[in-house]
Amino acid sequence: MSDSIQIPRPHVPYGPHGVPEMLADADYLDHAARNIAGGYAVGGYNVTSTVIKLLHDAATALREASTDREVCPQPCEHLSQHDAREGRTCPEHPCTCTDRENRAREEQS
Repeated sequence: MSDSIQIPRPHVPYGPHGVPEMLADADYLDHAARNIAGGYAVGGYNVTSTVIKLLHDAATALREASTDREVCPQPCEHLSQHDAREGRTCPEHPCTCTDRENRAREEQS
């Protein structure tokens, strides 16, 4: 399992004139992070929208990465494929697959 994901580069529209776009975006995001850490609003509408999109993009990339994981070869018919990928087991028919136990150990370390 990889510790990295790829997401689109965040961009705050209508940045300041005369500042390179990537530097302006980096400044906006740094400022938003300081605001959040200090218990303040993220920023104005465009910064807030960009941070929301950044979080949604990260969540989507994480979900897509999790679908790449192998599913237990012995899933219970009571579980959806999504639940099996997430490592859930059926209370009536717990998984006896050693692959699942090995994966769980790897993820904990």
